[in-house]
Amino acid sequence: MDKIVKWGFGMAPLKSSIAEQNKKAIIIVKDFIIGTGSINLRILPDEISWVKGMFNRIIKQDQWDWFTVNMYFDYPTNKDIHIIETYHGLTTSKTLQLCCFQSS
Repeated sequence: MDKIVKWGFGMAPLKSSIAEQNKKAIIIVKDFIIGTGSINLRILPDEISWVKGMFNRIIKQDQWDWFTVNMYFDYPTNKDIHIIETYHGLTTSKTLQLCCFQSS
């Protein structure tokens, strides 16, 4: 008989597919913010939204894996968390499209 694993609320382990998506999104957004690497501007808004969702898990603390996600970011402060809101505006406005996808 399989043993049932229990963990505290917020400490659920991530599924491997979600952990990989988290890592991918973090790398893409980090590269965009610090200006390194090559960035696919077509997927950037989705990756920014994904990272913002990760931060929202930490802020709201209402998901089974919020603390696990918090560990991924090495326990950021509220100030650190709110930095991503600056970049979230790119996903909710035409800013990214206007600066990057204008036809010549």
